[in-house]
Amino acid sequence: MAMTLQAVNAALDKGLTETIDHGTLAMLVEGVAANANDPVLRQRCKKLADGNGISDPLVFNALSAGLFGVVPGGTALRPAAGEGEHLYRVNVFLHGVRKAILACKALDAVRQTNGRSYIFYPEFLAFEKVRQRVAALALAHAGMGPKNDELTVLYSLAGYFGLSDASKAVKVTGAGGTTCIMTARAVYHAAGCSMIGERLPTVNTPLGTAELGVPGLYQKHVKVTVVRSDIEENGGRVFDENNEKNEPNLDVGDIYFVDGDGEHKYLMRGQGALAGHVGIIVGKPGKREFQTVDGGSGMGASIDYHKKREMWFKPDVGWTFKDSSLSFSQQEINWLDLQTARYASDAAMEQAIKTEAMFATIKPNLTLTLKNIETAPNEQLRNMHKKTLAAILGNARRIARMHYAGFVGEQRTIKGWWHPERFAPMKHANSEVIRGLLAA
Repeated sequence: MAMTLQAVNAALDKGLTETIDHGTLAMLVEGVAANANDPVLRQRCKKLADGNGISDPLVFNALSAGLFGVVPGGTALRPAAGEGEHLYRVNVFLHGVRKAILACKALDAVRQTNGRSYIFYPEFLAFEKVRQRVAALALAHAGMGPKNDELTVLYSLAGYFGLSDASKAVKVTGAGGTTCIMTARAVYHAAGCSMIGERLPTVNTPLGTAELGVPGLYQKHVKVTVVRSDIEENGGRVFDENNEKNEPNLDVGDIYFVDGDGEHKYLMRGQGALAGHVGIIVGKPGKREFQTVDGGSGMGASIDYHKKREMWFKPDVGWTFKDSSLSFSQQEINWLDLQTARYASDAAMEQAIKTEAMFATIKPNLTLTLKNIETAPNEQLRNMHKKTLAAILGNARRIARMHYAGFVGEQRTIKGWWHPERFAPMKHANSEVIRGLLAA
């Protein structure tokens, strides 16, 4: 529910804090949007804009969000410090502002125009170079998954998609894909590389890697408006990963693309899941040493940080990362299905965990869970332990498939890359832009 105009002015007069509850902040932004023509609110915003928002950046951002659906940020609002190997996180206050914009129905009419035009993560403008900004934004979302609302905002493409659509983003994975392309596209867009072309985007990425080329309008064939950088650098020809002298041109901020070689076009899980994958280079400690952030991890919807990856040329295969996961031919997928078919029933899987060495690490959990089911004092607890049992059996089936996958398959090779400089830059909704919007 939106605040009344009186309540909005009272909240702004009182002042905001960076730790304001995001629900309260959403009501405030909605209240500003509902009263966007109020001369007092607009004059307050103009006064702040005339001073570049420095005197009260929190109120300036709340007003700019409610009046125009944009996020100006400010020099006092920087990325939050992360923990451990995650160096950065998004600014907590601005994260709340972004969520409020996505949720505000009154801003629906301007979100898509803004999403094409304005940077949604101004705190990362602290990184002047686009490559460093890409890396910082990727790292800021590493370690996250479907339960993190930071990904809802990231996949909104600067607010192009509203809260309802963006919330579905991490749930669109199916047997045939993951969120790796969605993540790369969203990080580039968040960094100010325009990823929305003439073709209207969808929250998922049905065109595959063509989505990273800013698709234009097309009829029979997909038309990209930004050619993959390796193709551009090679006179229109795709990168030849089988030539040892032809080393991939990868650096911090690039999106890399790997895929299965020859017939090895599928992921281990089968069911038509393709092996193609993209990730973002976030560090380069040495000539062939890289750090990457990769969407589509875990069950297909998480973002992982890989701290140490070494690129090398594998004879008879091509340029790849030494830790690159395997891809499989359909014949090998059929063989994996055959080898793991005996674990299909729960009873068979339980017996295998008890007797086969590959399941030794989860055998104690199975024993305890079966005992808990047997001794549970009521049906509610029994059902809870049954859910734990289902998770154990599912994990065991993955262990079995990974075990047999070690006998077949081939490493995915580097097929190409994109450089961030090739994309049109988006604008910062700074004080000058806000003054222009107020005057319009």
